[in-house]
This record gives sequence, structure tokens and C-alpha cells, in this order.
Amino acid sequence: MKNKENMAFAGSSRRTWLKISAASALAAACGPMPVLAQSNYPERPVRIVVPSSPGGSLDAVARIIGQQLAEYWKTSVYIENKAGANLIIGTSYAAKAPADGYTLLFAHDGAMAINPVIYRKLQYGQNDFLPVAQVAVLPMVLYVNSEYPARNFDQLMRALRAQPGKLSLAVGGTSSQLTSELFKSLAKVDYENISYKGAGPGLVALAAGEVQLSFADTGSAASMMQTGKIRPIAVAAPERVKQMPDVPLISEIVPGYSVTSWSGLFAPAGTPPAVVEKIAADVRAVMAAGEARSRLETLGVIPATSTPQKFGELIAADTANWRELVKARNLYQNE
Repeated sequence: MKNKENMAFAGSSRRTWLKISAASALAAACGPMPVLAQSNYPERPVRIVVPSSPGGSLDAVARIIGQQLAEYWKTSVYIENKAGANLIIGTSYAAKAPADGYTLLFAHDGAMAINPVIYRKLQYGQNDFLPVAQVAVLPMVLYVNSEYPARNFDQLMRALRAQPGKLSLAVGGTSSQLTSELFKSLAKVDYENISYKGAGPGLVALAAGEVQLSFADTGSAASMMQTGKIRPIAVAAPERVKQMPDVPLISEIVPGYSVTSWSGLFAPAGTPPAVVEKIAADVRAVMAAGEARSRLETLGVIPATSTPQKFGELIAADTANWRELVKARNLYQNE
């Protein structure tokens, strides 16, 4: 049960993220001028800021959506990578961009639902952005080094409980850190979290045997899975993953455990509601066309679409849940 502080935070987050729906309704009621603005957008190239390095799953998804939007809009869409500091550098950079719809942010829950609650001070806040459109769901999976003796999740759980603090897990950012901490809390196990600069380096360490475990989304782990040096042992998501149907859910042994990552487009606060709605509608259109969906599925991610309002509700709910965990386990960090 949430305490009063958590309830207040959740309500505040919900109000922040739902402002867009009220503003959009007002814009729709104002007559033909917003419609004209919608039909004319975009009139010049659009830039999408990605707060991670080229080559990662976030960047790959952003490039697919960017290419599809460029074809749909018949104008250029540029991807600008601004990596560093657990997504903070690129996200804060995008927050300062003009609120005209021509600079967007493509980010995941680590930047938009976790960083705002885990860092005591942050260069940006949720109020600096408007949710535009969810694009993908990225199931989180627990991977092990292929040579690790446990052949299934039940054997791994027995090893963790028999040897508290002996195993180590690669953490590639705040998202995987909290995924791991929630697992520790609900499963009542202990091991060492070892930090790496991103999911990729963490998975490389897992493949090399530097650590025994790693939580990562399916998109980030897809290429390393092909090497045969790591293997999935349990799925953190609420449903089994299509690409690995025989891998069990963590919740089958640890009741209540469920973690799913997501990614999507955001606009700087103050972007005209008509423009936000136009971008959201166009994202839904390119996703419905089929090519974007099939290309995303090849990355191991699940295509998803939503309205700005529904996306905002998802972010508010995840923010409140992660805030409870951060407070309960005192996981606050300094930027």
C-alpha cells in the first residue's frame, strides 16, 4: 500500500503527463487554425535526439522510426546521439531545445521514469517534456553466462539462496539496476551488482565470464545471444517472450515480480498540442503500415503504439512504482 508521500507523487506525475490531453482537447475545439498547423507539419527537417551511443537497441529503434517517419513526411529526419551519464546528457540537451516540434527526444523508461526518482538532483525533469507516442515494449530478461552450471531458473534460485552474496550481476544503467534491486527484494536473494557503462558492455562482461548474471532487454541482448556465450534463464516481463517460448517467467517462482521496459517519442514542454497530436497520429500510421513493425520485431522488441494520454498514464504509473522501490531500499544517487 502506498504511503501519503508516494500517493502525492503519483498524483503529481499523473497531472503533469495528462496536461497534454486537456490541451489537445482545447486545441481541437478552437477551430480550423490548429487543423491547418497539423496539416502543414513538418515543413522542414526534424531532429530526433537519442541519449545513448549509436549501435544500441534504443538507437536502433529510433533509427527505424526516424526512417519510416521521413518517408511518410517526405522530409529528412536526423538522428543525433548525445550519450553519457546514464542518459542524462542527451535528455537534458533535448529539454533545452525549441518547443516547435522540430527537435524530439527518443528515450526509454530509464530516462523518463527512473532517473527522475533515483537522482537527488537532475538536470531535467518530467515537466520538461510532453509524451508523444510509445513505440516499443522491450521485455527484460535475466541472462546467464552459457557455462554457468545452473541449467534452469529453479537451479539458479537454489544457488542464489545457498550462496548469498557470492554471485555477481552486470548493471548497465539505472533501468537494469532497479530491475535487479526489485528482484533481490521480492526473491529475498543477494548478489553483487557491478556497474558497466551501458547494457552492451555489461553483456560483454557476462559473455567473458566476469559476472554470472545480467538483466537486459531483448533488443540489447539479441546480437550477443547469437554468439552462444549467454543464454536466457528467466523472463522478467509479465508474459513469455515469443522468441524464447520455453524460458519461464520469474513470477512463476517469485510472485508479484514483473518488469517491462519501453521506449517512445517525447517533445519539449510547450510544443503546440496540435503538433504533438499530429506526430502521434503519424507514428501510429507508420506502425500500422507493417514495415516498421516487422523491422522492430527482428530486433527482439515488441512494437507498440499509444495516444499521448495513454503514454503519459504509463509513465506516471511506472514512476510511482519505481519511486516506492527507491525509497524502500534507499537507492538514491547523486548525478
